[in-house]
Amino acid sequence: MTAVVTEEMVKRDLKNSCEAWNRGDIATMCGYYAPDARFLTSKGLIVGRDNILTYYKQAYPDALAMGFLKLELQDFIPRTSTATVRWRLVSSGGEHTGFCTLVYEPRGDELQVVYDNPR
Repeated sequence: MTAVVTEEMVKRDLKNSCEAWNRGDIATMCGYYAPDARFLTSKGLIVGRDNILTYYKQAYPDALAMGFLKLELQDFIPRTSTATVRWRLVSSGGEHTGFCTLVYEPRGDELQVVYDNPR
């Protein structure tokens, strides 16, 4: 993989992440995080893909809780590989929307999220 992260790569990653979520596959969705990713939640910082996966499994224990997710790229800054993403989740818990900032790195043959700050 090239060392340059492009907007097209980010869009593909968002599409694949969203598809995994919407079929109830949290493990695949979390596979887009780097092993050492940082995820900032309202309860604090979570470090590491495995810990992020545990967080998601506890917060969304089944397909009904997971609901339907939509992700839309709002902005991308190539020089920092940073994406601003609008998210919308409709689930048994209601409808929730917000934004997140994702920072990407190419690692091996994959594009991985190294930082996620949802709001």
